[in-house]
Order: sequence, then structure tokens, then C-alpha cells
Amino acid sequence: MYTNWLNDILRCPQTLKPLKHNGDNYESDGKVYYEKNNILSIVYPDELCGDDAKFNKLYFYSTFLLMLILPVLSIIIDYLAFNQEQKLIFLTGKWFIFWSICLRQIISGFKQVVQPAFTLEKIFNI
Repeated sequence: MYTNWLNDILRCPQTLKPLKHNGDNYESDGKVYYEKNNILSIVYPDELCGDDAKFNKLYFYSTFLLMLILPVLSIIIDYLAFNQEQKLIFLTGKWFIFWSICLRQIISGFKQVVQPAFTLEKIFNI
């Protein structure tokens, strides 16, 4: 349980109505927000629907592709075709860093340039 002053200002992220403390949980308009290890979780809804569910699947597949499939394919191609004298550990580092970090950041930056309002509206709620 949080202090009284914090309980007075806690709001539902969707409706902005005050949250009411109920045992180990907080409630508002039939929605229950759980508190675990003294940390209130009001960020993620229980189920995603509509466009959120579609983008969640797209995010999962793109992350899986960029962090596992493409690096492994690049390692295999690079090892077999070009750099058989290099140690496999160096190829692994090179391709996992490229696909998992560099390209994901480039894609994120491109999205930010093309659609800057997304960050303000969806992430920061401004």
C-alpha cells in the first residue's frame, strides 16, 4: 500500500479517474491493476485489441527476425562464403551486434523521423 498522498493522485491511465485501493489491488471502472512486490502495474492492459494487437504481433515478429533469424543466416553465409579463416565467435559478435543493435536503431530512428507525433501521443501521452 502506498502513502495517502500518493493514493489521492493515482489515476487510471485510460479514463483518468481516481484509482481506489482494494486490498492488494487498485480498481477503476471494473479494471483491476495489480500490485506485486509493492510495485503497482498500470502500464500494460491485460489484453491488447484492435491495432494494438496487430502492432504487438508485428513487433514480436520483427524482433525475432532481427535478433535471431537474420544474425544466424548472416553468420552461416559469412562463414561459408567469405571468412572461413575467422573464428566463429567473432562472426557471431559482428552479426548479432549489426542486426540486433545497429539495424534496430536505424529502423527506430527512421520511424521517429517519419512519424514524430507517435512518440508524443502514444508513449508520452502529450
